[in-house]
Amino acid sequence: MSFYSEVKSEMISTRSKRECCRHAEGYAYMLLGKYKTKSNVKLRFSSEDEANYIRYLFKKSFGISCSISEIDEKFLLNFDLIPEEILKAILNDRIDKNILVCDNCLPAFLKFSFLSCGKISDPTKEYHAEFVFKNEKIAFVFLQIVSSLFPLARLIERKNKYVVYIKDSESIENLLTAIDAPNNSLHIMQTTILKNIRNHENRLNNFANANLKKTTDSGFKYLQAIQKLEESNELNNLPDNLQKIAISKRDNFEMSLNELAEMLKMSRSTVYRGLNKIVKISEKI
Repeated sequence: MSFYSEVKSEMISTRSKRECCRHAEGYAYMLLGKYKTKSNVKLRFSSEDEANYIRYLFKKSFGISCSISEIDEKFLLNFDLIPEEILKAILNDRIDKNILVCDNCLPAFLKFSFLSCGKISDPTKEYHAEFVFKNEKIAFVFLQIVSSLFPLARLIERKNKYVVYIKDSESIENLLTAIDAPNNSLHIMQTTILKNIRNHENRLNNFANANLKKTTDSGFKYLQAIQKLEESNELNNLPDNLQKIAISKRDNFEMSLNELAEMLKMSRSTVYRGLNKIVKISEKI
């Protein structure tokens, strides 16, 4: 089962108790769901459980009945009588904000907006949730309504449709909690934590590798200089302290500056300056 399917399955397992919230749910689904004509609504579902839930919702919210039919493994709800307020909204392509009566009505409206026109990506791949609308006016009003919950939500046009989307993990966690999918919200949190841990480990590894490369590159530069002095018989002509540093570096190439300094009982800066002097001397040969 996909993450999107898991979210929908968890959502429909919880039902609103307040009449005003059920009213907001039914309104959202009828307004934003897929329908064939504006006088005879046919809502299409992939899941029989979802179809039965919506039929229950409309019976509770508006006192209207509908039939369920199955065609090509899809379940259709057929409504012959549409409440006047919803039919008016469909005809006028608008969202009536007066349906949001109590504090829970907005999450209820959002939940059924998601069921009718929402999508969400697998959080292990990317953080992305969106609501797709055919009408720009509805999309704009929807963005205004949900902006109090998701201030980072944005509206774009894509292929003659209008998309309200969110892309940050925190907003998506809040979305899933609001639409009665708290277990999947927890899954997002866990995924985010694991990603952050992996990213932190990768940064540490990258830093260690970069530091190792830097040490290796500089060490190779010093070794080349020492070999050049040896081949030209100039190594023995170096001052005693530089000669001691050069021979120690040659014989302990893998040692870091700190390790070399500790072995020579010198400061790190003394060894570093000594090696750079050796390089400059070799460049004059």
